[in-house]
Amino acid sequence: VSIVSLWEIAIKIRIGKLAANMNDILAAIPAEGFSLLGIQPEHLKILTSLPLHHRDPFDHLLMAQAQAEHATFLSEDGQMNHHPSREYAVHECQSG
Repeated sequence: VSIVSLWEIAIKIRIGKLAANMNDILAAIPAEGFSLLGIQPEHLKILTSLPLHHRDPFDHLLMAQAQAEHATFLSEDGQMNHHPSREYAVHECQSG
């Protein structure tokens, strides 16, 4: 689980856009067998080369992390499907 995702969640909790408990979220990560992915220098190198199809800095950094880690990028943001890179997959998720 990217620390970038947790950062975005924390902001949404703080401004009232998400009713969740950060302690519960953080506790669930290792309990469910996941680990945290921090921001690494390689992620930032890739970030500088990504095109600016939209202005969401969280999605851009998550996409750079996915590319560096050879992971699949999942997003609810349909704009991410317009990204021209074929080096990694972009899957649009549907909210419950």
